[in-house]
Amino acid sequence: MTQRTYWHLQDLGRVPSDYDIATSRLLYYPARGFAVDTPVSAWYARYQAGSAFRLADWDAFRDPRETTYSSYTALQARAQVFLDGIYRSAGPAYDRSLDPEWVKALERVLPVLLYPCHALQMLAAYVGQMAPGGRVVITSLFQAADEMRRTQAFAYRTRLLERSVPGFGRGAKQAWQTAPEWQPLRRTLETMLVTYDFGEALAVLAFAFKPRFDRFLERALGGAAQQHDDPVLEKLVFTLAEDSAWHRAWSYELLRLAVRDDENLRRTVEGWLSRWGPRVEESLAALDDLLPPEPEDRGRLDEIETACREDSRRVGLHAKDAS
Repeated sequence: MTQRTYWHLQDLGRVPSDYDIATSRLLYYPARGFAVDTPVSAWYARYQAGSAFRLADWDAFRDPRETTYSSYTALQARAQVFLDGIYRSAGPAYDRSLDPEWVKALERVLPVLLYPCHALQMLAAYVGQMAPGGRVVITSLFQAADEMRRTQAFAYRTRLLERSVPGFGRGAKQAWQTAPEWQPLRRTLETMLVTYDFGEALAVLAFAFKPRFDRFLERALGGAAQQHDDPVLEKLVFTLAEDSAWHRAWSYELLRLAVRDDENLRRTVEGWLSRWGPRVEESLAALDDLLPPEPEDRGRLDEIETACREDSRRVGLHAKDAS
């Protein structure tokens, strides 16, 4: 009998899972080309096929969470229930009980974060658009949805605070565009947004920027919320950190697979990270004083860097080159 259904999965040696079926062999054009030749074909030829970041078999990558649309929506529905509970506890009485100095410090950060968080959504979407493998497309686009969820969560919390603090956050756009503390981050993100090569865009987003930025938010914003008796924001940052942990997990699994048997690619990725690392470090250093930590937390940037270097070592990059 001729096999027609899921023929490409016949060598699995087991019944295909929902993840196997929903994520494998999704893209035809990387091997066959586009059916109609348009200017976008040249874009993909230059920035996707021409990128140094390649895998012999893109379906060899597997998301550690094996995320499908149905599992993603179920997971985030449960997470949203938790978020809704957080929001319900943040009534006007709660906000009026917060230390006024903490609210002032929070206004310098929380509303402005909407801009970089939205940029990360656009960057994840671009990586997903340009990825040559269906499984990377899917994980990237779920990540873009997570970034939009984080932006929405910060926006909603900002709006709740505005009920008790009229005008809270209205200067956010001006701060993002002109405040000295935010300009290194803005320059870095705007340069990332015009980094069109798929491999470099993936490397700077997934391996250079996000592991540091996400951990910084968890340590700086979440830690400051704890120190200033703001459990609502602390819990909000905590639940969003679960998304960031998955972003790191799938990205570094892809990187491990890519550099395992390709010494040239490993050196290329290390070169990208060496070039971008100082920009990311400058961006976070400029933000570090916006939420002054307690004295015992003064080394948080060093601790973040140590954690990121350890991630790099685990997947086969040389830490000294990947800083």
